[in-house]
Amino acid sequence: MIKHIFISCLLIIALADYSQAQYRRGYRGFSSQSNIEVGLGIGPTWYQGDLCMGLITIEKTKLNIGAFIRTKPFERLAFRAGINYGRIAGSDAAWGKYYSKSDNIGGFVSVRQEQYYHRYKRNLSFYSNIFEINGMAELNLYHPRLKRNSGSPLPYAVLGVAYYHFNPKTIDRNGNLVKLRGIPTELYKSYKLWQFSIPFGLGVKFYSNRNWYITVEAVYRKTFTDWLDDVHHNYAGPKAAGNIPLQQLSDRSGEIDPSWGKNWDKVTLDPNNYLRGNPNNNDAYIFTMITFNRMLNTYSTCTNF
Repeated sequence: MIKHIFISCLLIIALADYSQAQYRRGYRGFSSQSNIEVGLGIGPTWYQGDLCMGLITIEKTKLNIGAFIRTKPFERLAFRAGINYGRIAGSDAAWGKYYSKSDNIGGFVSVRQEQYYHRYKRNLSFYSNIFEINGMAELNLYHPRLKRNSGSPLPYAVLGVAYYHFNPKTIDRNGNLVKLRGIPTELYKSYKLWQFSIPFGLGVKFYSNRNWYITVEAVYRKTFTDWLDDVHHNYAGPKAAGNIPLQQLSDRSGEIDPSWGKNWDKVTLDPNNYLRGNPNNNDAYIFTMITFNRMLNTYSTCTNF
């Protein structure tokens, strides 16, 4: 982890030096506004995956913080490099609490209630810290000078690539913190804790004066893994025989009803009827931020547009 943080800082410093040199050269077509900017941000974070039924789970909202440096070689196009640190979390209980036993006596009264019941019974949960190194391009959807002069908000689009670290954990029935990566809670389990993602999203810039401005943005991270939550497909299967702690972590429904908690060994009978998760959809996470941005150079140079 320390190595990756150190490398990311070096990359940001190198980008700053390069951008400063390019600015001083006064290339034709470069922006007459500040070419170097730095920013700090904070905002809510959400996860999407097997433990989420909607776009987000409000009860599992967490925070992320970030820092970045931005270079603006052209008026409508900017590039930035940054780091983010935040947390994501998910829980079946957040959705299972909407299941009503009294309303569903004799059968489920709706498809939604049946879905709530399955979440209520499965009873899985996780959280994970996310450390991310990213590089992104920003495209201003309008000319910045027009919006700055009028005082209007400036919308922009974001697209980039990120390299992030995650490590799912949970609290077991005894109150102990458990790192899930090294525990065979599923029949076939293998994933790396460092992965790539594709960030894309939208934001709005609000200019306050010549040197400062604020942005509000929501950036979705498309990942290439279904393991952010350590939930993918089948229960542990035969490997959990004789291992009570593993059985209890693989199938946590026994914490709701002692007569449950037996699915861990049924995957060999019919894998399609004893599913722990949906392997067809990858997980994702969303970082939304309010950022405070400082322009380091605000003087103009001779440029042509």
